[in-house]
Amino acid sequence: MLKTKFNKKGEMSFQMVLLVLAVVMLIFLLFFAGDFKDLLFNFTGKVEVAFADCDLDGVENQIDRCPCESTLGEGEKSPNLIGCKKGTSLALAAEDRRTCTSFLHKDGSYKDQCREEKPELCTIRCSDVHDTAVAVEDKKPGIETEGDLTLALVSFAGKSDAELKGKYIAPAYSESYGASYPVLEIPIELRVLNIGSGDIVNEFKVKAEVCDQFGSNCREKYVQSISQLDVRGEEALSFTVSVGINGDSCDSGGTNNNRECLLKIKADADDVLAEPKQNNELKVVVRIEGQNLGDTYDSQFQKFQIMLVVSDGSDGTAIDEYCAGDDFNACVAQFTQSRGGIDGSFPSYVPNAGNCWAFAVEYDVADDDGGAGQLEQGVVIPHIVSKKLIPSLEYSVGSTDNSKEAFNEELFWNAKTDGSLICKDGWWHQCSSGEAGVLYANNKRFVCNKQLWKPED
Repeated sequence: MLKTKFNKKGEMSFQMVLLVLAVVMLIFLLFFAGDFKDLLFNFTGKVEVAFADCDLDGVENQIDRCPCESTLGEGEKSPNLIGCKKGTSLALAAEDRRTCTSFLHKDGSYKDQCREEKPELCTIRCSDVHDTAVAVEDKKPGIETEGDLTLALVSFAGKSDAELKGKYIAPAYSESYGASYPVLEIPIELRVLNIGSGDIVNEFKVKAEVCDQFGSNCREKYVQSISQLDVRGEEALSFTVSVGINGDSCDSGGTNNNRECLLKIKADADDVLAEPKQNNELKVVVRIEGQNLGDTYDSQFQKFQIMLVVSDGSDGTAIDEYCAGDDFNACVAQFTQSRGGIDGSFPSYVPNAGNCWAFAVEYDVADDDGGAGQLEQGVVIPHIVSKKLIPSLEYSVGSTDNSKEAFNEELFWNAKTDGSLICKDGWWHQCSSGEAGVLYANNKRFVCNKQLWKPED
């Protein structure tokens, strides 16, 4: 049996306080259960409404001045009428907001309080509106316009749009091109039309790009600015796009590899036009076969032999010496003379399988120790960051142990700032500023762009 204890001053214990409060709460629930449920329902319902979007017009109820009346996509601009359809007065907006959380009763009217015996039978106006509302689509981002740009292809390499059917297979290269690289020149004629209901008053551009088959890694080939285009107006354009060159996705790098790429032509503003429809782009798959010139193409990139110097106070970082050209013996002689003679020996032959030497010396007051390490074809030496150069193959005959210190795992090397290097056919090919193209090394495709060699396939 619970015993009530009092302290010396006659005060009730903490347990007795809890008991009294429990009895009071029980009496409240027994006699006022209906009103309590009604209060709880109203509270939770209104909280839920406050963070929803009753009319599905994309304007949250917290800021929607007409939470139960959709904008239908054409809302008022005034801050006092946010979320209200055009033509709504302040009085109508206030009435809509007041009645949005009211309850529907049997007589069809909305009341501020739910008076049903079972509160769960009450539905608020917001819920009814939400059940029947049609969601307003989000407006497209960009510059608002009633205009609508579209492109109509007239001719693509002499073929009509109907003949093309989305793909163009270039004729196979069979004739001799001499020293020139066989580039596919595609003449294109098209019409730029405004089929919308209003003028396009913002400047826009028509761009042609050659991309990979997924629409990525694009290279811009053509751009034309158009100041404006009246409703139902059109602009005729004729231009030629060079495909299969400058490292685009159809550039085979002078090999006989067949290539497919995606030619995209699009009309749009730099800030993007928020048009009713996105029908302003043409796509054509282009296939090039038999684009083979071998070394003639590789010759566009300057070739070097390189030498690393250690124990000279600047171990690692930038490669110390370059020898340009295509005379290997002349480079050996240059490196030897620059050191005033060496202990050991440099290699006298170009490695097999397209691999490359990295000549190396350890500085010595008397005679430098010389040698070379062989790196695989396809190795890239970047010009911005440094990397370890560890020969995966052999050292040259006569390489001294001291010269091998240039390939110590603690040293990192980078190409000079003119551009990164890639090993191919015994020479280091440089991707210089302003150059763009492709080389294949060890059956991998490398693209030269912005002084970087990047593997793609």
